[in-house]
Amino acid sequence: MDASRIKRWVLRERSRGLQPVKGAACCGTYALTGQLSLARRGDRWAPSGLLHCGMVWLCPVCSARLGQRRAEEVAEGIRRWQASGGTVLLLTYTLAHGADDGLADLLEVTKLARSRMRGRKDWNRLRSEVGWAGEVSNVELTHGEWNGWHPHRHHLAFVRPPKSWFGGREFIMWWRRLEDLWSASVQSVSPAHRPGHAERIGVGVRVDVVGQGQGDEAAGYLMKDLVHGAAMEVARPDAKVGRAGRCSPFELQERAVDGDARARDRWHEYATATRGRHRVRWTVGMREQLGLKVRTDEQLVNAEGEADELEDLSDDETALLLSVPEVTPLVCQAAEDGGIEGAHAFLATLLAVLTSLERAELRVWARDRVGLAGRWQKPHRQAATRPVPVPIEQRRAVRAAASAPPNP
Repeated sequence: MDASRIKRWVLRERSRGLQPVKGAACCGTYALTGQLSLARRGDRWAPSGLLHCGMVWLCPVCSARLGQRRAEEVAEGIRRWQASGGTVLLLTYTLAHGADDGLADLLEVTKLARSRMRGRKDWNRLRSEVGWAGEVSNVELTHGEWNGWHPHRHHLAFVRPPKSWFGGREFIMWWRRLEDLWSASVQSVSPAHRPGHAERIGVGVRVDVVGQGQGDEAAGYLMKDLVHGAAMEVARPDAKVGRAGRCSPFELQERAVDGDARARDRWHEYATATRGRHRVRWTVGMREQLGLKVRTDEQLVNAEGEADELEDLSDDETALLLSVPEVTPLVCQAAEDGGIEGAHAFLATLLAVLTSLERAELRVWARDRVGLAGRWQKPHRQAATRPVPVPIEQRRAVRAAASAPPNP
């Protein structure tokens, strides 16, 4: 099991007390059914039947889980569009920012500037010149010690420009006009955030053409294949690690749970500013045009898909994973190392530290988690509360057994 996957699960457990809403605080501690399973897809094992919060801005597990699936959706859309003779552009919009700018203000300026830009006649001319059919977009956020929050928008535009457009001059002139339009739109909302402001950091607009068969040249993207790499740039900003002194939101979250008071303040600012915002947004009707299935974040994050191998867990094993979810990556690691027998053996080792009465108490507790699962389907509408605690002695015993070195 790769270290980043384990790190995400561990961070989710450690950050439950930081989460401002119940959904993120309880992610992975409810079951969709009365019995969990272990599912293998390829060479990876994961629990099946857990209810995930789907809060991609706050939960490191759901962010990666949903981001990966959205990236696959976007990549498939790119392949289908290019197969039909279309072109895909990767547009990145930024605005000037400084250390004193609040994240909520920057996001609002970005939103309003984008709205004003789309309402101008010049925008319609630019779209018509390249045969603009639609787009998929995302807002990416990083934070730097010197320059504060850095929001920028990634857009993948599905276009059909004339062949002459790729000759060089027409492309560059179109880019410059788009950059001027974006700068004027930001200026109309907040002159201090106009790209190119002397006292702030900001670069304006960048335009890249996503070509076919150029995967080896896509060093700037996270995946080897250019098509999938461009999709990851849009759909999975969580996969980026901050560069040049910047850090991602989940790096801030990790520092916050380690006791960094400044990071904790920045994390709460981030959680408040991103509340109610979409992560990946498609133009209405674009997915239908590409033949893609339209699914909400909640549907996508809890979709299990077809498993190559599925093994049901016993009532005791189900109760254990629900009550002490931090052992989940260790169970998956045991399954990947020794197959399903290795997972059962590891779970048996953990259960052996509990008496029969303690196991019965865990089973009763786990049944309540199944019954309550439907009560937080709208987590953003509820006040922040901690999960119902498992009996503390059982939790301590299992944690100790999980952290103990294996017998020689």
